[in-house]
Amino acid sequence: SSFQNAWDAFRNDNVDIFYIDGTKMCLVTKTITRGRKSTYEFYISKESNPNYLIDGFKSAEEVNKAIKLVQIEENEILDKIKAEKNDYYKIVKAHNWIVENVEYNLQDSPNNANIYGGLNDKKVVCEGYARLFKSLMDKLEIPCVFVSGVGTDIDTGKQENHAWNYVYLKGNWYAVDVTWDDPIVIGNGELSSKAKYKYFLKGSNEFFKSHEEKKRIVDNGMEFTYPIISKNDWNGGVNGLRILD
Repeated sequence: SSFQNAWDAFRNDNVDIFYIDGTKMCLVTKTITRGRKSTYEFYISKESNPNYLIDGFKSAEEVNKAIKLVQIEENEILDKIKAEKNDYYKIVKAHNWIVENVEYNLQDSPNNANIYGGLNDKKVVCEGYARLFKSLMDKLEIPCVFVSGVGTDIDTGKQENHAWNYVYLKGNWYAVDVTWDDPIVIGNGELSSKAKYKYFLKGSNEFFKSHEEKKRIVDNGMEFTYPIISKNDWNGGVNGLRILD
């Protein structure tokens, strides 16, 4: 149980470790008894799996190539963001890059839920969106956490497992759902500013109408504690001006 909890925490805090599949890892315990004395050994095993890698990677060479691609792609994005004069603008730019360059992937893919899928394939599901946003925030040294839970369509009441982020800005935590800020636009229409920032830097009063935190990542696992976000939405940009583009 402790091993599983540690892995869950490690995986959500270290989104750049995208190539390891936790389901291919197991904790082996070994008990050695001599007379009245018992000693215990613990080690990680891959059981019958060829390695610990997610499907799609077969060797260290392939992993290293993917890591290098991620670094190059992120550095290109960050070079355009780091010059911004405050954290608000940096958050906006990172959010906008993902919305404008990544698509929601309706097809099965081994990289659907990680940053490699977002940067190489440019197609992921909500978990991939949230992990990529956190990765950029981490590189910018802006506090950000990955959050899992349930999303509810307010119009239909339909619920589904979902992932988003909390980001720290000017003394408070706010919610950012990059996935839902990137809705599928039918035809040749363009994404409106209202839709693009509908779930950007939101407070709990509005955000929790459609989002519910899931504190347990796995059944019977520990309950993780998320930051308490502001009740109110972020009220604007520099000097009260809400500059988004």
